[in-house]
Amino acid sequence: MQQHFWKLRDPLFLTEANERLLEHFGRIAYANLRYNVPEKDIAGWKTDRGQTLIRFGLPQQRVRTRADLGTTPSGHITLNASREFWDYGDFQMIFDDRFLNRNYSFAWGSVGEVDGKWLFEQKIRETPERYVFPHGGRRLDLPHVIAQFRSPEDSASASSTRLEIYFGIPDSSVQAMSGRNQPLVLRRGLFFFDENWNEIRQWREDRQLIYLADMDSAAAPNSSDHLLDRWSVRMPPGAYHVSLEVVDKNSGRSGAERKTITVEDFSGASLRMSNVVLANTAPKISGEENSGLALYQNGEVNFVPCLSYRFAAATPIHVYYEVYNLALAANGQSRYRIDYVVESQQEAKSLVSRAVDRIGKLLGKGARPIAITSSFESAGDQRLEKLYHSIAMLGHPAGPYDLTIRLTDQISGQSAERRVTFEIAK
Repeated sequence: MQQHFWKLRDPLFLTEANERLLEHFGRIAYANLRYNVPEKDIAGWKTDRGQTLIRFGLPQQRVRTRADLGTTPSGHITLNASREFWDYGDFQMIFDDRFLNRNYSFAWGSVGEVDGKWLFEQKIRETPERYVFPHGGRRLDLPHVIAQFRSPEDSASASSTRLEIYFGIPDSSVQAMSGRNQPLVLRRGLFFFDENWNEIRQWREDRQLIYLADMDSAAAPNSSDHLLDRWSVRMPPGAYHVSLEVVDKNSGRSGAERKTITVEDFSGASLRMSNVVLANTAPKISGEENSGLALYQNGEVNFVPCLSYRFAAATPIHVYYEVYNLALAANGQSRYRIDYVVESQQEAKSLVSRAVDRIGKLLGKGARPIAITSSFESAGDQRLEKLYHSIAMLGHPAGPYDLTIRLTDQISGQSAERRVTFEIAK
């Protein structure tokens, strides 16, 4: 249980040490040195200030007031204890030296706003702990796309699922680290854990990222360029915690993206579809070192996923997905129909409005407005098809949309469906 607790809090699995655990021990050591009460044999970590330090770290600012004399409304003279105020920016802790022995404890008060114990208990209910990993000065953002496909049937890992992971570092961060035209050597890592954060698999390697425009700056507003990389791995079906991490070996800056994913099972004989992946350009990728970026290649088409899934209305959206286990007729040909619908997502509604919508749909009313709908039929001579086409959104308003693709096998009668969300930029 303790191992799970600290594993979950490790900010960067790429490093040898758990920085959060080291910080915890450092806070305990500081509290024992600074706040211990030797005459009462009380360790510093057990004191009120020590407990606060261990939970939240050192405050941004500490202010101490002097003890002084005061009077009550009835005229009695009172001693106002010295106080320490620990300012954390968004909250403050208050301690009193009630016995003038420099052993500060939570301030007493009749109302929550000035009662230190109440403030502490309230804060640990909201935020049990606080730690901000510096990431080498400033955290690197890692926009990314994870798409799932069936592994080749003739591969040693045919029972596993192929994960195509694309990630990039925004150009502004690249220039801040080493300049756009300078080589950027990264240490990258990919880590898979089970639901209890027991490590299942990991990959670590040094890598020089490749500069590629993620969006067509001539067509897409607010576009940004990225150093882009691709990581293709195979994992058995199941639920995993995943951590994608990079460290710039020159500047020390780092980034980590964590999420929980379910790796799908594409085995079996039924009709299946991979994830649907979107791109706003199909660039020509020159150079042998860049050839591994394309998820799909056909002639001059080199499909590289868009990391943001944000597109300009004037630019076609390129779509790629794979279909498995198509039936073949006696002549060895497959026949299938593809229907796709693009719908504008409705704005958030109240519970009553949503209930009315559901009732309306049951009665054949209140359908969501359709932006685009299209169908076409195709044929082939393989049970697996890699499908690439595009949709046009010219004239449609900005906002989020759902793209639903449904494929029907006209020989077996089976069907499969996928949905993906994207945004049209203003």
